[in-house]
Order: sequence, then C-alpha cells, then structure tokens
Amino acid sequence: MREKAAEEGYELLSSYVKDLVLSALGKPIQQGIDRAKLKSMVTRITQDVINQYVYIVEDLKRKYAELIERIENLENRMNELQSQLFKQITRYQHYQPTRQPSRRQRKTGIERLREEKVLFESGLRGLKNRDGFFKYLEREGAKIIVLDGERVAIDREYWDDLKHKIFEEISTNIDDEIKKILDPIGYEIFQRLKRSGLIYYDSSQQRWRPVDKSLIG
Repeated sequence: MREKAAEEGYELLSSYVKDLVLSALGKPIQQGIDRAKLKSMVTRITQDVINQYVYIVEDLKRKYAELIERIENLENRMNELQSQLFKQITRYQHYQPTRQPSRRQRKTGIERLREEKVLFESGLRGLKNRDGFFKYLEREGAKIIVLDGERVAIDREYWDDLKHKIFEEISTNIDDEIKKILDPIGYEIFQRLKRSGLIYYDSSQQRWRPVDKSLIG
C-alpha cells in the first residue's frame, strides 16, 4: 500500500487511506464525516489488505511445505535406490569367480617338439641360431636327422615307435601299403628318408634298411 500511496503522490500513508475512505463514501475530501463510520471503513479496508497479504504468506508457506515434502521423498527414494544398487553389486561380486589375467606362456622348443612330434628346419622361420636350437633339442633327447637340404628333429618316443614300424613291420615298397601302416607324419618322414638316400629296400629280406646304422640309434 505504501508503494501505491507513493505512486499517487502521497507522502503519508494515513493521508492516502483517508482520501481513499472518503472516496469510497462518495464525499468530497474537505467535507466533514462521521468519525465512527470512518473508523469502521478504515478498519475494514486495512483488514482486507492484511487478509490479502496473509493469504499470500499462507500460500507461500503451503507451497514451501509441499516442496520440502517432495525433496524429502526424493531423498528417501534415492537412499533406497542406492541401497538396492549396493546390494546388487555386492551380490554380483560375490558370485563372480576371481579371474586372473591370462598370460600366454611361450612353449620351450622341446615342449613344442613333444606336442608336434616333428620339427622340420624349413618350418622354423625367424629362428636365428638354428645350430644352437638343434643342439639344444638333441641334448633334451630328441632324434636329429640330417636330410637332403635340411635337418629334422623328432620326438624320441615318436621316433622309437616310427623306426620300429619302418624297419620291422613294413615288408613292402608299395606306397599304398606303407600308408596303411604309417600315420601322415610318419609317412612324410619315411618319404624324406628315402629321397635323402638314408634308407633302402632290401627285396631279398623284404625289409627297409638304414644305410648307416647310426640312423636307428
């Protein structure tokens, strides 16, 4: 109301209220009025103004209370969600096995030979010290044979079985019959031994023989 009085050019709020009351009564400002009626009018107008401000304040208090209630509800909901999420994470970690980072271990030369049974020198790409490698395999028990053009390392257990088949079981020089006795790896070694002139077929005995007895050692 003070702002309204100032806008109308009044310095005192009481003067503005007085003129407002007289205007409401429909009387000129200079004319005398009933003081009791004036008091009642002023009281009513003041009460109306106060009621307007009280309504605004109460409305603000109500909206503030609703806002506080919503914030509390949100906080409670957030706490529940955090608790549920923590339980889910804990349960997941409890049931998941601990995984160790996998490390690809390089196999040693002799381990590779035991697995593959045969290592041809031509298949050892990127190997710089081949002489040292074959000496190492020989020290570990592998059979080393010098073929025509390359060396071959053979797993000792495999070689013992293979040489028994070549020199004791095979009684023919027909390839189709030989293939029935030897596996593919053994047949490849047999062919390489024959082409390198390290074995020959004794037709009188119907047996394959080594040119040098060191071969069967």
